[in-house]
Amino acid sequence: MNSLTYKNNRSTGKDVAMLAGVATATVSRVFNKSPRVSDEVRLKVLEVAKTLNYKPLSAGRMLVRQMQETIGLLCQGDEEGTFYGPGVLDGVSKQIQKYRLHLSISMLPKDSGMDAFEELPFVNSHVIDGLIVDMCNFNGDLDAAIARCQVPYIYVNPNIAKPYNSVLPDDFETAQKATEYLIANGHRNIGYLPSVELGKHHYSSDYRAQGYISVISKSGLNAVPGWDQPITTAFKDDSGKENGEYAQRAKLFISSGCTAIIAYNTMQAVRMVQFFGELGVRVPHQVSIVACDYEPFAAVSMRYPITSFYVKRKRIGEKAVEMLIERLKNSNVDLRSVQIACDFREGLSVRAISIAN
Repeated sequence: MNSLTYKNNRSTGKDVAMLAGVATATVSRVFNKSPRVSDEVRLKVLEVAKTLNYKPLSAGRMLVRQMQETIGLLCQGDEEGTFYGPGVLDGVSKQIQKYRLHLSISMLPKDSGMDAFEELPFVNSHVIDGLIVDMCNFNGDLDAAIARCQVPYIYVNPNIAKPYNSVLPDDFETAQKATEYLIANGHRNIGYLPSVELGKHHYSSDYRAQGYISVISKSGLNAVPGWDQPITTAFKDDSGKENGEYAQRAKLFISSGCTAIIAYNTMQAVRMVQFFGELGVRVPHQVSIVACDYEPFAAVSMRYPITSFYVKRKRIGEKAVEMLIERLKNSNVDLRSVQIACDFREGLSVRAISIAN
């Protein structure tokens, strides 16, 4: 469990309080127009604030309850479990600077529970004013854990769909566009590779599947039989080697005559390329592949770029800060969750075919 604090060099309420020789709570009262402050002290605080070019967030709301002008970011401390870590951190940190706030980062190991959560420094003390949460594997009720902090929060791509207070990629639209792209390139027998990671489920898998099915149905095409059924039994190839779910999915796609596959993400697309190759099927010559979520760390294992949709991780981080600030300004009001459209990145994994095929 790690914690670090980022500070910018711009003036804060604490700076005003120190230079004016008053308490931070007094600065709060001044900007909230409290009658409990004398005219002399009020004028002194306002003069210092003007000298420092200090502008409180929404008339000092960030200073209510002696707030620290610090936003927390809670993320998973392992690459596998942090969905958008570095990209989100980039967006969050840059946006935090615009609001002249501090950023405190805490990390939890994968599958941490309430005991580990309660050890975080911000849980039982008012050291943060709001919290951005980027965690997908928590052993327990994460909503209940966050509620313990008693501060406004925003989720980044939570593993369960939430109608309020979260920012996430538009997974449904992404899968729709991927399917439409393959149809525009002449493909009619299109398979879908869902998330097949054992023991894991993220709502995005359902949304991407729904986007795929919606376009297939609207276009009068048929989904590959059994694409949405779990494969629980392994099989052995001619050499006696036992193969897992990826190999079985590849075999299903081949036997169904698929000319194109939509993969849940780039990592799964790369694995399918591998298993197709072991079965003597070349990408894109015999089957095309599009990935719904480009994962930068998967690029190192690519022999050629996979045609993908890129999740705007930095923009998601920026939007999370914007939404959190809005909740802080407006007495912790719930905000409708926001979906961020993905960018299309054409690679070398799709081949156009004639409709006659």
